[in-house]
Amino acid sequence: MKKLYGATTNAGKLREFGAEPLPGLSAIEPCEETGQTFEDNAIQKAIYYSRFTDEDVFADDSGLVVDALGGAPGVFSARYAGADATDEANNRLVLERMAGITERRARFVSVIALARQGQLVKTFRGEVEGELLQAARGAGGFGYDPLFYYPAFGRSFGEVPLARKQTVSHRARALAAMRAFLLQLVQREIVDCRQCSRLVQHCQQIAQVKRRAYRDWDYWGKPVPSFGDPNARVAIIGLAPGAHGANRTGRVFTGDSSGDYLYRALHAAGFANQPGSVSLDDGLVLNGAYIAASVRCAPPDNKPATEEVVRCRPYLLRELQLLRNLKVVVALGKLAFDNYLAILKDQGIIRTRAPFAFGHNVVHAVGDGQPVLISSYHPSRQNTSTGKLTDRMLLDVFEKASALCQE
Repeated sequence: MKKLYGATTNAGKLREFGAEPLPGLSAIEPCEETGQTFEDNAIQKAIYYSRFTDEDVFADDSGLVVDALGGAPGVFSARYAGADATDEANNRLVLERMAGITERRARFVSVIALARQGQLVKTFRGEVEGELLQAARGAGGFGYDPLFYYPAFGRSFGEVPLARKQTVSHRARALAAMRAFLLQLVQREIVDCRQCSRLVQHCQQIAQVKRRAYRDWDYWGKPVPSFGDPNARVAIIGLAPGAHGANRTGRVFTGDSSGDYLYRALHAAGFANQPGSVSLDDGLVLNGAYIAASVRCAPPDNKPATEEVVRCRPYLLRELQLLRNLKVVVALGKLAFDNYLAILKDQGIIRTRAPFAFGHNVVHAVGDGQPVLISSYHPSRQNTSTGKLTDRMLLDVFEKASALCQE
């Protein structure tokens, strides 16, 4: 699985993207931008810079489009007042050319191009509509932000915190589309994975033998992808697909009693549009939540080997990196809890797992700027049939997660 680098040294853009710059970018001869559209320039840059690394590279071209100026500044936004123009000079020139004009509709446009080793993968476009002010307002943001009035905020982009701007900005919208696409690529890799022969054989055997109640089903019988909202604020990590649940239906926590408990709680807490999950085509939609498993194949006796958990871990890490809006991670069960802590330790976010004790509905702060971790009992049949975990107890977890997302 590839890393993702941004081909820009623009500090403002890197903050908005939440991305690392391409290593050694400052030493590379800059790419000449000769395109006539945002797409042209983004593609040129992404392809050019992707030749300097084996990892994925994205580049954007963005700017301000003013209807009354015939679409200007457009692709020349960064150099509207000259090759080395400052933001202030560009803003001043726009205001001069808009003097006396009452039609002040404008929009920011961002096009992101994703490339891999000199080949274009895909482009993504984001736009946000607004109006040009008569004078700059606010010292935040960069570029034309102080001139751009966004009616829904009642303020210019230069007057609002970056976090609020990112909820609607053109770059945020283009970036969200790219991250959703990359999440889809991860899911394809998961489904195609055959690293653990023991698990592959077990999934296929279960799919052939079947359970009598499901003998008319065409079992999925492969690694099960994750499911949910790519803009999720809450990530839910489980153990592994059930042999006759997700291994049958092809969707996590779908088709068994564990899923019945989980989706009832998610629906009651406002994260799901319905309280049940029986098949891939049952209409279930998650809003603000994303569900993954620690191991993507159904293991014998529901007990994956340690090395199988480790082999599967990079998929979860990549997903967590792409879920940029996360506020909370809910670990269902001790294995999922330990697996997530192992990721944090590998990334240098925590030094040791020792201070983190597993318990039901326990909140753990893992570090500044990191999602809050909530540990929970797993909604396994063993836990729910014995009363160790009830509907109310599981709902408490997701009501707490929802409240933490609002803080």
